[in-house]
Amino acid sequence: MKYVWSGTGMVMVSLPILTGTAVSTTTSSFNNKTIERTESSVSERTQYLTTARNLLISAADAIERLMSSYKEIVALAGYTYRVAGMLDVFEETAQGIYSKATVIENEEINGIIEFRDGKPIAKGRIIYIDDPGNMSISLRAVPVVTPNCDIVVPSLTLCIEPGVHLLITGPNGCGKSSLFRILSGLWPIYAGELHIPRPLENKPCMFYIPQRPYMSIGSLCDQIIYPDTRDDMKRKGMTENELMNILKMVCLEHIAQR
Repeated sequence: MKYVWSGTGMVMVSLPILTGTAVSTTTSSFNNKTIERTESSVSERTQYLTTARNLLISAADAIERLMSSYKEIVALAGYTYRVAGMLDVFEETAQGIYSKATVIENEEINGIIEFRDGKPIAKGRIIYIDDPGNMSISLRAVPVVTPNCDIVVPSLTLCIEPGVHLLITGPNGCGKSSLFRILSGLWPIYAGELHIPRPLENKPCMFYIPQRPYMSIGSLCDQIIYPDTRDDMKRKGMTENELMNILKMVCLEHIAQR
C-alpha cells in the first residue's frame, strides 16, 4: 500500500512535468530598447516535481501509520477482550454462579453426551490399576469432547503397553492434545472407561511434557531435580554424580562442563 501508492502517484505527477514543452517569454527595456528573452521552465518543473514527491511521501507515511495503528488497535482489543473475560469468570466463580457455555444440543451430541439441566454429565469411569505388573493405559469407547461440548472423536479405543512407542499425528484440531488432557484428568470423560496405573507412594506413573519448553527459576541443578527442591534432593540422598549420570543419559553432559 505504501510503495505502490506513492510510486503510482510519482509516475502520474512526473509524466506531465517531464514531458512538458512549455516555455516562458520575458520582455524587458534597457536604454529605451525592448529585449525579449525566452527561458525554459525546467527549474519550475523541477520545483513542482520535488514538491509533489514530498507530498506523496508524506501521504504514504501517513497511510502506513494508519494501517499499523489499526493492526495494533485490533491486537489490543483482542487482549482486552480476553482479560475482561477472565476477570468476569473470576468474579462469577467467586460467587459460585459460573457455568461453561455449551453448544446447542443436537441429535449427534445427545447420542454421545447426556445433558441434564442444560449441562453435560460425565458418565465415563476412570479405573486405576493397582497391579504393579500391569502398567498399561487403555481407553474403551471414550469420546474426546472439548469443554464446549465439541465432539472431536466420537469413540476412541486404544491400549498402550509399557515399552510401546506411539506417535500421534494429524492436523490442528484433530484431538492430539485433547487426548493427553483426558489422560491427565484435565478434561472429564463423558462415556466409556479409562484404565490408568495408580500412583505408587504418591509418585505419578506418567510424566507429561508441555508443548512449549519451560525453564524453572534457578540453576542447572534445579532444572534437573524439578519439581523437587534442594531439600528434597538431600532427603532422597541424591548426589551430583547421579545428576551427571542423568545428563549423560540424555546426552547433555556438555552443559554442566560449560
